[in-house]
Amino acid sequence: MIRQTITLAALCAIASTTASAREGYICERTRLATDGFSNAKVAGSWYPKEIGFEIDGDQVTASSYGTGVVAPEGSRRILSMDLTDVQSNMAGATMKVRLFQDGRASVWLSPADGYKTTSPSRYACLTAR
Repeated sequence: MIRQTITLAALCAIASTTASAREGYICERTRLATDGFSNAKVAGSWYPKEIGFEIDGDQVTASSYGTGVVAPEGSRRILSMDLTDVQSNMAGATMKVRLFQDGRASVWLSPADGYKTTSPSRYACLTAR
């Protein structure tokens, strides 16, 4: 009986931690980086004026760029979304988001073979709970 009570309490603690780990963000672009793109319009199609994403623990469960993973980087987090799911011709390309604790974000395309390297665009993010 005691073991069942402890197990139930542990499961409730895990469930509440998991539920509170879900975070949503809406980010507005503050600087558009155009290097690596043929023009600003093309760059803007990859770095739209507004992006959003949802994080649940170490997973990106939804974003403007699809789903992916979250990895710590000091006090920041790196979100990585494989673009193959979004565009079949982008196999091997990854969209990366470096999320800072103060709500800033840098977003860049880690290109597939044959594509130019791009500089990060900058965003200001608000929590959307």
